[in-house]
Parts: sequence; structure tokens; C-alpha cells
Amino acid sequence: MQYLKLPIDSFKPTAGYKNAKYKSSWGYSHYGVDCVSASGSRNLYGLGDGIVVAAGLDGLNGKTTGKGSGCGFCLVVVYEDCYDRISKESYNVVATYMHMKAMPLVKKGDKVTGKTLLGYYGNTGANTTGPHLHIQFDKDTKYPLYCCGLAAAGHNLLKKGTVDSTVDPVRLFHIGKGQKVTAPSSAWYDRWDFLGIPEIPTTADKIIEAIKESPVVKKVVEKSKGVTVVTYD
Repeated sequence: MQYLKLPIDSFKPTAGYKNAKYKSSWGYSHYGVDCVSASGSRNLYGLGDGIVVAAGLDGLNGKTTGKGSGCGFCLVVVYEDCYDRISKESYNVVATYMHMKAMPLVKKGDKVTGKTLLGYYGNTGANTTGPHLHIQFDKDTKYPLYCCGLAAAGHNLLKKGTVDSTVDPVRLFHIGKGQKVTAPSSAWYDRWDFLGIPEIPTTADKIIEAIKESPVVKKVVEKSKGVTVVTYD
């Protein structure tokens, strides 16, 4: 099982998953999360251990902006056995990165980790009003190029999804080492969803959680100064 980290180290959301304000403004649902860097860096990193299934320009005839440019430069990565902190289960997900600045720095078949620089977010593609990353998660790993929310025409790489198997990225996001979240109040997302994103648990955290869930453990009496005292039945 793996805990997916944020795609941007100084993460700042600009629009949330299926946000009502977004739908009323654009006329269609938002099946991912839009985000930028609060520090100004446009670096995009791997979320964890995954494999690239597609990378390239989604625009038709080489178009990168305006009508017919699709979602601009895109990257599609499959991450396996990802922990969902809401359902407390793990499953495989397709992560689609849209509106990248240029061709991704990785290609189809490449393996990525949380330290892999994938490229940079930008302002390519149609229906974008400024540099940002749109990242979308889907449980359908059999058809990784099909994305909910896309039009049937105008795409070179991605395809229109007809079944909604998307999942809110916030459910799987965790704060990695050296990362932080900035989420000021906005009608475009629920800031508490993002401020509630936890840190990736340490090995000690995992051991403590396993002990707490054990049927032989009665209760955790004290956790202080890095030491946990446990009583048993």
C-alpha cells in the first residue's frame, strides 16, 4: 500500500472536485482538482510509485492553445495500491495531469516515484484562464485515457469518458516531506477539505496504528515524547 503525496510541494488549490461554483460558471462539472504553487515554482512531481501510460499533446494538429487544443500537454500515470483515507481501503488509480507547460519529461513506459520531476504546469489547452495544473483521478485503469468531463471532439490523446468512475483526489492526497498546503477561503473549493490533508505516516505511526487496531490491545494509555505505553487484556 502506498500514500500518494501532493503533485506540487507548495500546494494551493484553485478549484475543487465537483465544485458547485465551478459548474455554475463553466456549465459542466469539474472532475478533478485545479492547483498552483504558492511559492511560484511550477515543478510537478510523481505522487508515488507509478508507471506512465501516456504523455504528449492533446491538441489537434499541434495546437497548444485555443479551440482544438484539447487539454494541452498531458501526462497519464497509473499508481497502484493507493490508500484512500476516507474509505480506509486501497485501490489502483489513473492520475491525469492536464495543462502542462510543455512535453512531459517522462514518456510512456517510464516508472516514476515521488521524487521524479514529471514536468511543469502551464497554460496549454482550451478552457484555461491561467497557468495551473488540473489533476484528475479515475479508478478505471483498464481504459486510462478516458476522462469524464471532456467533449467528444477536439482531443488527440485523451478521450471522452461516459462512465463516472472518478474519485476526489483529496481522499488520496497526503502531505509529503517538505510539502505544505495553503488554502485561503474560496467559493471554488472547500478549504477545510484541503487543510485536513494529513501527512504521510511515518513507520512509527504505522506501527502504533496497527497496535491500536489489534484485538488484543485494550487501550493506548499514553503517547508522550515518542513513547507509547499500551495495556493488554
